Amino acid sequence: MQVPPRTSRETSLVRSMHHRHSPVLPVCPRQDVECERCIAGVSYQPRDHQSACINVTQCQVGQRELLAPDTGSDRVCITCDLGHSFSTQVNQVECTPVHECGAHEFAEVPATLSSDAMCRAVARCSPYAEFILAPPTRTTDVQCRPVTACDVSAAYESQAANLTTDRICTAVRVCEATTEYEAAHPTATSDRLCRSVAPSCAAGMMQTQAATPTSDRQCSPPTACDPLLEYQAAEMTATTDRVCARLRTCGADEFSSGLATPTSDRLCASVTRCASSQYLARASTSVSDASCAACDGSCETCSQGTRFDCRTCPPGLLHHKDDGRCERECAVGFHVDLPTQVRPYMLRVRGVVNWC
Repeated sequence: MQVPPRTSRETSLVRSMHHRHSPVLPVCPRQDVECERCIAGVSYQPRDHQSACINVTQCQVGQRELLAPDTGSDRVCITCDLGHSFSTQVNQVECTPVHECGAHEFAEVPATLSSDAMCRAVARCSPYAEFILAPPTRTTDVQCRPVTACDVSAAYESQAANLTTDRICTAVRVCEATTEYEAAHPTATSDRLCRSVAPSCAAGMMQTQAATPTSDRQCSPPTACDPLLEYQAAEMTATTDRVCARLRTCGADEFSSGLATPTSDRLCASVTRCASSQYLARASTSVSDASCAACDGSCETCSQGTRFDCRTCPPGLLHHKDDGRCERECAVGFHVDLPTQVRPYMLRVRGVVNWC
């Protein structure tokens, strides 16, 4: 093993010991006494005329021999550098360098002056399940902690865990019951989205759906009635639609007595039927009634209003076919036109048409 160079402290200490314990040969006090040399490495005597040698100092475990002893000087010991070197035997010449743990190791048992460090592999945190709470040091292992699990019923992951940080769980937002609704459900990694409920529907709009905890108020324009085919039977309200009804179509024996409006139906009335003593003065139209006028007093029924427009005659009068008059007797040049079996007494029967 290559001996490392001395430090400045060691060099200074060596010089001091050389000065204090320069080796000398023992001088016997008398000529008749025999001097005995101290045993090298075992004892020494730095002074003259001494009667005994001194035991050499023993370097203890945790020290090393800086200067070897001789018969005139003691052994010089120096303590190893704690954490960098150690010794396990007495009088060890050099301290043993402490083993340096590798890049992925830590000193589970730190080195002492009398023992080497004991290295251990740094633990590995389980990906996604653990994170590093504290990184390893020269003398401590990595500290792994389980990643926090968010309570999905009340929280969501606002920040994902990574190698060195824990997952952050944040409480799920609660929408305000009367002014907000839930626009988006919370997920494992996102918050509940709350939005303000829309204000009351604007003028001319109706509410088709009230706000719920998970939906907004819905407003829509009312149904538009077709003015050619429909009228408004019921007006819209804040929450109900306008009711449109089909316009009435007048029948063949009816006319429109009242025009439809946006909010009322067409009115139909029966066409007037002229009495037997009347004639049709003006025919009905789709929007007007028929007009009747009285027959001439000589007629029972008529087609127009003069005495020449009779169709039938009252009892006792004869009807002239050529000009429509009703007379008591057939005029000159006319005769009663009756079947043989019908005799004059029938002329008095009401409703029987008698012709001249």
